[in-house]
Amino acid sequence: MNETFRLFVLPSFLEGFGRALDIGATAGGYNNSRSPREADFAAIQSDWQALGFDMWKAIEQEEKHQNDKQKQARPAKSKQHR
Repeated sequence: MNETFRLFVLPSFLEGFGRALDIGATAGGYNNSRSPREADFAAIQSDWQALGFDMWKAIEQEEKHQNDKQKQARPAKSKQHR
């Protein structure tokens, strides 16, 4: 989830390679906002999106865990020989 890195520009492979050769550090980049309030809004929005994503994944994992426990708790049907 790339939303966590709103402050920094995520470079491509070639940009990363170019930055390795950038001795003067002139290729640095940040995502700029028009105001501190806009930057805060974007950061808080990103935080809540990340939290929601994590909660969703946790709920899915717990549901899977509960389903697996229920499957294990069910007695296996025995075959009766007549």
